[in-house]
Amino acid sequence: MTEAERGRAQKAIMRYPLPFVVYRLEKEGNVPKEEIPGLVLEFRRFIICILHSDSPVGMISPVIDEVWHAFILHTREYAEFCQSIFGRFVHHAPNWPEQPLSGAGGSQFRNVYGRLFGQLPEIWTNHLDGQGGECSGTTNCQDPDCGDESCWTGCTVAD
Repeated sequence: MTEAERGRAQKAIMRYPLPFVVYRLEKEGNVPKEEIPGLVLEFRRFIICILHSDSPVGMISPVIDEVWHAFILHTREYAEFCQSIFGRFVHHAPNWPEQPLSGAGGSQFRNVYGRLFGQLPEIWTNHLDGQGGECSGTTNCQDPDCGDESCWTGCTVAD
């Protein structure tokens, strides 16, 4: 994909209407209603990171992952979105004990996000409660090269 194509795709990501996602998030109540606009914005940025990455990026926030889940449930819209942006379907590969994910996807996400948007906003980490991206022990998850695989227990993008 050329830089011009990436630029057009990035604009399309930011403009893509997601009222059905917002409605589902409000209806389900799994995320604070007042945070939904910011969560949707950061989800769009996550998708832009996928666009600009040459390797899988990991979803490190359980609350922003809720936006992804709400979008995926609208299978036609999600498939059409993926096809129009990437030319392929972007799979969601959840982490679970039988098939644990590598921490590399989380590091890749942080690196690409930092390059494109600067410092990761608190919204990515302010809902971590030991279940989705928070390091244990003395490991510092602010380090993009963190090697503790337990830090990245969210979801990743699979090819």
